[in-house]
Amino acid sequence: MLLKPILALSILALASCATIAPPAPKGTVDHVVVLWLKRPGNALAYETNPVHVKKVETVLKPLAGKILVYDVTR
Repeated sequence: MLLKPILALSILALASCATIAPPAPKGTVDHVVVLWLKRPGNALAYETNPVHVKKVETVLKPLAGKILVYDVTR
């Protein structure tokens, strides 16, 4: 019975910005992408996928001033 309100509050608490830094300067966009891979080895398959590589090279890199990738494992 109490589970639904706790779940709703948890979702609301987690659905905010990933940073508490001041807003980005006008004309820039800060964006966070979280990618959760369920099995070991999926990261290598994803980052070497030809479709992914092409999109990174032709779309993401030309638009991004800086790209940071964090690989977090247990």
